[in-house]
Amino acid sequence: MGVPLFAEPLRCADAEARLGLLADGELQDEVELAELRGHVAGCSSCEVAWRRLHDGKRALQAAALARTPDELCPPALLAAVDDVVAADVRRSVAQAVAKVAVVVVLAVFVVFACW
Repeated sequence: MGVPLFAEPLRCADAEARLGLLADGELQDEVELAELRGHVAGCSSCEVAWRRLHDGKRALQAAALARTPDELCPPALLAAVDDVVAADVRRSVAQAVAKVAVVVVLAVFVVFACW
């Protein structure tokens, strides 16, 4: 037999929405699993999202196991959350700067083209 062919390729937004289900073991349909795993294997941005989700889940599990009975929230967990938030903020800032740079370049181009 072979790998099933899908009518439409899986979009990144749909794949990323399913990654949490995969990480929690809630995605059981073999065809859907194959489609998602195939997409993640071939899409670098979804592969990074999967790795971050998977690594974050492992870090949370390790932090929960390291917690002492009198701790409400272990310091390692707070540090892991801070790291994830900082990475997201850095990525968002970089994306915003790139968009502004594109707009500036296009504006300069238009000014010189009309001059």
